[in-house]
Amino acid sequence: MAAPVDTEPHGVAARAIQGASALVAPAAWVVGRTMEAFPRGGGRDLATQVHDSLAS
Repeated sequence: MAAPVDTEPHGVAARAIQGASALVAPAAWVVGRTMEAFPRGGGRDLATQVHDSLAS
């Protein structure tokens, strides 16, 4: 008798990591593109920190 075929090539953890990166990568891109629009100071510093955190 043949062994059952596994129809899911990746586990739950791998799919969760892929899903999270699919959300974080565009968010980092958007923040990176828009952070120059903030005036110098607290707003720009916060945008830079968020971008750096998401891109790491």
